Amino acid sequence: VFSPIAHSHPIALCYQTPQKDWAFWAHLDRALLRRCDEVWVLMLPGWERSFGVRAELRLAHEYGKPVRLVAPTQADGVRLETYPINAVPALLAHLDGGAAAPTPDTETIAIDEGQR
Repeated sequence: VFSPIAHSHPIALCYQTPQKDWAFWAHLDRALLRRCDEVWVLMLPGWERSFGVRAELRLAHEYGKPVRLVAPTQADGVRLETYPINAVPALLAHLDGGAAAPTPDTETIAIDEGQR
């Protein structure tokens, strides 16, 4: 599992990189997305407005990667929404406000106390 924000943001803070936006990190994200099997997006507040997340979703489609949206549920687990490769353009259009959301395959995974 690789999280661009979790792995890159500390580097940017430590070394005071001059630019901390998508343009700065795009080359690294592209290389990592080419090598992954799937793209998972943690649905934290504001994720759907993130330029970087949208760019990564476009790259997922370009590279033929399925997308999973991960939504934390109350306290008992996570909900996974899986979008096949051909549904990613419709997902992006929905995020842009121009289309209905595609229907994902959905499952909820319980997390027991020992996994927290």
